[in-house]
Amino acid sequence: MSTKKTFRILTALMFAVCIIFALSSCDVSGSGGLEDVLGNGSLSDNCNHVDNDDDGRCDKCNTIHDHVMVEVPEKEPTCVEDGNIKYFTCTECNKHYRDDKGARRITLADTVVFALGHTDSDEWKIDKEATCTEAGSKHKECTVCGVTTLTVAIPANGHTAGAAATCTTAQTCTACGTELAAALGHNAEGTVAHKDATCTEAGVVGGTYCTRCDNGK
Repeated sequence: MSTKKTFRILTALMFAVCIIFALSSCDVSGSGGLEDVLGNGSLSDNCNHVDNDDDGRCDKCNTIHDHVMVEVPEKEPTCVEDGNIKYFTCTECNKHYRDDKGARRITLADTVVFALGHTDSDEWKIDKEATCTEAGSKHKECTVCGVTTLTVAIPANGHTAGAAATCTTAQTCTACGTELAAALGHNAEGTVAHKDATCTEAGVVGGTYCTRCDNGK
């Protein structure tokens, strides 16, 4: 047997051994084994496909896939909750896209429409009126959703004094009627001299009188 013929036989045997070894190490997950050796990209049912380099081939099992898109509808944001734009997610590679053809890849962060925040009304709504001695309260509401956004106290008004007290009348609050100052009472600081009556003039008993109101004069 010639040397050339012997070399050909040995080469064929080595190739056969390589094929047998590849078949024996084949993994149903597609990671290693015959799929990777031959690079045929056949489907692996047990692989959770990942395509980080966007080449359309699974990085784990080498499977080539067509995008299977699921539409995520647009959601309007509210005052307190984020919304999102309309986008698509591929169930094969778990990537997100702006279009259903998979031409514009985006991240989940790109889909977010941030919450609007509350819009305070310029108008105060009274919850409890303040009195002379007790504080009240008032609040503002969001013009969009109606939630209370701000509550503040209304300071007590304090008394409003009426006319000054007299000898017989107390001073009171004009708003609530509370007595602020007691009646002064009469004083006896004035005096009237005694005078006898005559045939033509009445006499005066004499004594004291109130100098504030002339009572007893």
